[in-house]
Amino acid sequence: MLSFVFYAFACKEIEKIVKPLGFKKYNRFFYRITDDGVVQQFCLLCLRGEFTIRFRLNSVFCDNDKTNEGAEIHQIIDGTNKWLGENVAMSIINGMTVYHHKQVSYEEAVGICKDALHKYLLPYFGKTQDIKNAHKFMLENDSPVKVGTKSFDAREIGFYLLEENYGKVKEVLEYYIENKDKWNKRWWKEKETEYRELYDAIKNNDINYIQKYKKEKKRKTCSEFRV
Repeated sequence: MLSFVFYAFACKEIEKIVKPLGFKKYNRFFYRITDDGVVQQFCLLCLRGEFTIRFRLNSVFCDNDKTNEGAEIHQIIDGTNKWLGENVAMSIINGMTVYHHKQVSYEEAVGICKDALHKYLLPYFGKTQDIKNAHKFMLENDSPVKVGTKSFDAREIGFYLLEENYGKVKEVLEYYIENKDKWNKRWWKEKETEYRELYDAIKNNDINYIQKYKKEKKRKTCSEFRV
């Protein structure tokens, strides 16, 4: 299966479904911002004949990128990282494990994606339009916290800012600052000053700085998503 042919077929069909729901499209990426300030994203992905859908939840007060792929849709189906369409199948013949390639037409692949969208992802997005549920479900289905690699997800800063729970924002920032040696050095170099300044503002109850920070984050998000 050629990726560009799959995208041409699938994106056109998927856009018909999600455009009336407020989703915008950029290449193979789809996104919308809910009234509560939740960023909902998903994308199509096709590599080496295999295909899937990936999704992501975030807050308008966090770093956003319309080309962020996110987590596998199977995370909300069965908690695995399986792809919707895998080109190798396994079967047991005479007690032996046999692998063979599966042939899936473009029409079948698009149908599988549409079915998963209707059955799983759109209902999931329906349940995560408010900030409380989006935060909860992000941690359960789309976060390093889920697999125990971190105590917090950096996106929680944005979620707690939306909730105006500045005590929890301070707690998350404190965790990232105290564990700075664990993070990707390039990422931390970009974030350290920002995180320390926001931490100090919350510690000192500098409401003007906090409001300016939130306003600028939201401006950047809206600019990224053209809203």
